[in-house]
Amino acid sequence: MDSVNNPKIYSVCTYLPDGSCPPICYNLVNVRYRVQAVDMYDSVSRLSDFDQCQGYRKDSTGGIPIGSGEDFLPHKGNTGDKIIPKEFKLSQNFPNPFNPNTNISYDIPYDCFVTIRIYDVSGREIKSLVNEFIKAGSYITGFNGSGIASGVYFYKITAGSFVQTKRMVLIK
Repeated sequence: MDSVNNPKIYSVCTYLPDGSCPPICYNLVNVRYRVQAVDMYDSVSRLSDFDQCQGYRKDSTGGIPIGSGEDFLPHKGNTGDKIIPKEFKLSQNFPNPFNPNTNISYDIPYDCFVTIRIYDVSGREIKSLVNEFIKAGSYITGFNGSGIASGVYFYKITAGSFVQTKRMVLIK
C-alpha cells in the first residue's frame, strides 16, 4: 500500500526476511528546498523562493511508527544548542491583560509554514504577526496594540495541521 492510495500512512517499515536487525523505516517529513539553474556555460541563475513538500527519510534505527503528523518528530532532542519541542504549543500571551505590548510564545516540533494572526471580536483580522516557513523550535513574537481600541482580541496560530486560538485583553 502506498501513500497515494492511503494518505494516512506516515511511516513504512520493512524487516529483513530472518527478522534480524532493526527494520528500515521511511518516515514522512516536510522538505524545504530552493532551486538554482546552471546552463551549459556555467552561468548560474538566482535562487528561487523556498518551496515545501513532503518526502520520506530513511531511518534504519527502527523508526517511529505513527498515526498522525502531529506526533512525528523529524528533529528529536537537542540539535546543537537548540532544544526541539515534542509537540505544537501556543501559550497564553504575557502579560494579559496588556497595555499596549504583549508577547506570544509558541513551539513548533518540525519545520513548517506558520501563521499567527490577531482578530477582533467580530472576526476581522487586525494584524498578521507571523506568515512564513520556520524551522522547528520555540519562538516568541511581540504584539503592540497601541493603534487599536481597548477590548478583547483573539490570536490564532496555524502550523501544519495544528490550529489553535486564544483570547487576550487590551486595557488602555
